[in-house]
Amino acid sequence: MNTLEGKVALITGASRGIGRGCALALAKAGANIAINYRVQVEAAKETCALAKEAGTRAIALQADVSRSLEVNRMVQIIERELGIVQILVNNAGIARPYPWDQIPEEGWDEILAVNLKSAFLVTQSVLPRMRASG
Repeated sequence: MNTLEGKVALITGASRGIGRGCALALAKAGANIAINYRVQVEAAKETCALAKEAGTRAIALQADVSRSLEVNRMVQIIERELGIVQILVNNAGIARPYPWDQIPEEGWDEILAVNLKSAFLVTQSVLPRMRASG
């Protein structure tokens, strides 16, 4: 039995790794999947194909989730193609191999934007309609 049949799930950073694992687990449970990626287009397409093999609808969407305009564009496409996001996995994240005392300010800003700000932006974008849909 697919316990998430017909639900729409957005997973950020879902082209590979933990994000891919979450996307595939949700697809196997019956959810339709929105796979977000920033640069790994081929990996995102592969994740999308694997999700579809589970019998659900899946789309791959390029967006830098640390930028509100890109987040809002992505959510609009998801709502048009799949419906209102009902499950959100904020998985996007980066690591930079700097020694702690040598992280440049720009590198720190990028890490915070992708690892923290993106979760705020994506949640803020989907939460009103998520709440309204129950």
